[in-house]
Amino acid sequence: MKTLGQILTEVARPQAAYNLVASKTQGSRWAGKVFLAGGAVRDKLLGKIPKDLDYVVNSPNGGIKFAVWLAKELRIYKAGSNPVIYPRFGTAKLTLRGIKYQGVNLSNVDLEFVMSRTEKYDKKTRKPKVAFGTPKQDAMRRDLTINALMRDITNGKIVDFTGKGISAGGSYCISTAWLNNPAYCTVAHICRIPLRIIRHLTDLQRILKSYLFKCTVP
Repeated sequence: MKTLGQILTEVARPQAAYNLVASKTQGSRWAGKVFLAGGAVRDKLLGKIPKDLDYVVNSPNGGIKFAVWLAKELRIYKAGSNPVIYPRFGTAKLTLRGIKYQGVNLSNVDLEFVMSRTEKYDKKTRKPKVAFGTPKQDAMRRDLTINALMRDITNGKIVDFTGKGISAGGSYCISTAWLNNPAYCTVAHICRIPLRIIRHLTDLQRILKSYLFKCTVP
């Protein structure tokens, strides 16, 4: 059984890690270009503890470049191992080592960074070809609109690039972000959506928007 101290630390670590990245970004050349994305934004809005801190960086190869820059700013950079770089997909994983911020020990907290991107799928493989894109294009490739919400870490504002993740009444909604984009209407995408819907329904107490299994091709 976890102690009260362990529980409080578990709750505090994601927020402290987010605050650390935001503080380093503000006033730098990366201001306005870095967004917290995906599950971390969704979970925070739903009152859950974020498990994964994933960031989208609006710059060509920005995920890797920002991770390297941040590691050097924090003096934890180690060529070849921290951050770990995955050049094919333009992603990087930075592990906070020996870092303490706002009184919270952040050792071994992982942060993942990727450039805002587009994806192109080939029928022969489930692994996409990626290219730099806008944050909106990145949001539109994601499976569910609530998972496409992003938070600009410079000003803390939530950005709904799909226009479908938050209703006019402020409720959080589920629908397929890529429904009208034929590039993403593949068998792999369509088959995995029901499982995602089921997984999130146990947590969501908001509005479930219409959900379709077809896409229209111009």
